[in-house]
Amino acid sequence: MYSYWAAVFCLPASIIKSIERIMKDFLWSHGSLGSKRAKVAWKDVCLPKSEGGLGIRKVSDVNKSLMTFHIYSIVSGRKSLWVEWIQAHRLRGRSFWDIKVPQSSTWGWRKLLSFRSLVRKFFWKQIGNGESTSLWHDTWCNQCPLSRYISTRNMYQHGFSIFSKVAEVVHNGMWSWPEAWRDLFPVLFQLNPIYIVPNKQDVTLWRSDGGKLMSFSSKQVWEAIRARGQETTWSKIVWSGCNIPRHSFHCWLIFRRKLWTQDRIQKWNYLTSGSMNMMCCLLCQRELESHEHLFFQCSYSSSVLDAIKDKSSMKMVPNKWVDIVGWLLPKATSRSLNSVIGKLLIKATAYFVWQERNYRFFNNQLRPPEVLINIINDNVRLKLLSFNYKDKPHVRKILEDWKLSSVEFFGET
Repeated sequence: MYSYWAAVFCLPASIIKSIERIMKDFLWSHGSLGSKRAKVAWKDVCLPKSEGGLGIRKVSDVNKSLMTFHIYSIVSGRKSLWVEWIQAHRLRGRSFWDIKVPQSSTWGWRKLLSFRSLVRKFFWKQIGNGESTSLWHDTWCNQCPLSRYISTRNMYQHGFSIFSKVAEVVHNGMWSWPEAWRDLFPVLFQLNPIYIVPNKQDVTLWRSDGGKLMSFSSKQVWEAIRARGQETTWSKIVWSGCNIPRHSFHCWLIFRRKLWTQDRIQKWNYLTSGSMNMMCCLLCQRELESHEHLFFQCSYSSSVLDAIKDKSSMKMVPNKWVDIVGWLLPKATSRSLNSVIGKLLIKATAYFVWQERNYRFFNNQLRPPEVLINIINDNVRLKLLSFNYKDKPHVRKILEDWKLSSVEFFGET
C-alpha cells in the first residue's frame, strides 16, 4: 500500500518512521506493537540477501527512487500534463538543475528539488540534435556540467546565456567555442568531436557508478542510492531455492551470530556477572551456551546431528558449525537431491535444537534426542514431498530411503 503513495508524494520522515515501525514489529514481535528488542539492526535487515540482509528495502530509499522518476520526467520532457505545468510555471525555460529552491513554494516541490544533489550525477544526456540539452547544466560529457567552472558572466560576455543548448556550439561536427576561452577553459578544446543528427531527439539515460549507460528505471535508482554491505559467502546456503522459510530465517540469525545465547546475555549483563557465572547449557548442563557449543558441540545436539547425518551424504563431516559450512559452501547452488537434502537437514536440525533450548528455558519441558530426530525427519520428508523429481535410479534409491517411493516422476532426464 505504501508503495503507491511513495510513488506519488515525498513521504514525511514521521510517516516513514511509522511504516518502518510496523515492519519491525511484524518481523521481531510477531505483529504486536510492543517493544521487543530487535536481534539485527534495521539497516542490516534492509541489505540484499547476498550482502547478509533480508532484502527488505528501506522505505526512505524506495520513496527517493520512486520520486526520482518525477525528476526523470522533467529532465527528459516526458509528455504529461504535470510536466507541462512544471515547465510553464516552475522552470520557465530554465534547467531543472539550475533553479534555486524557492521558500514560498510547496513542501513537496522543495523536497523534490532537495533530491537533486543525490541523483544528479547519474543523469546523462545522449546527444541527438542537441536542441533539448542544456549546454551548461546537463551532463553530456565527462567534464560536465560546464557551469561548475564557467560563470554566468563569462557566458553572457561571449553571446551565450543560461538557456543555451548544445546545438548552438556545434558546426559541421566541430566545436565552436570562443577563442578567448582557449587559455581560460582549455578542457573545452580537448573535447572529442560531436556529430549532430538533425532528426534524432536527445535521450536522457541513467549512468551507473561504473559508467554504464542504461534506460532509466526506479530499480536502478534504488541500486545506486542504497546502503551497501559486504558480499557474504553463506547467503546462498541460507536462501537456496529449496528451503523451509522459518528454518532459513533461523539459519540467517546463526550466520549473523544474533541468537540470544547465554554468552551474549552475559556480556549485556556484565554488572550482574556474579549470578551469571552459574549459567550453563540447558541441553547438556556442562559448558556455557554459545553459538559454537549449541551447533553442534553440545553432547545433546551432537547426538541429534549424528542420527540425522545417517540420512544424508555428510557422515564424515565433523560436528562443528565451521566444518559443516565448509561442506555446504560448494553445494550452495547445487540442485542435486543429495545437496538439497543436506541443506534441509542442517537447517532443520539447527532450528529444532534451538527450539528445544527455548522449551527448556521458558517452559521447563524436556524432550529426548529421539523425539527431535523424528520431528526433523518428518519436516524434511514433508518438504521433499513438494518437489518434482526426474526418474533416475539414484533418485529412486534416495526416495526409497526416505519412504517416498510413491511420489510421481516427471521425465527421464
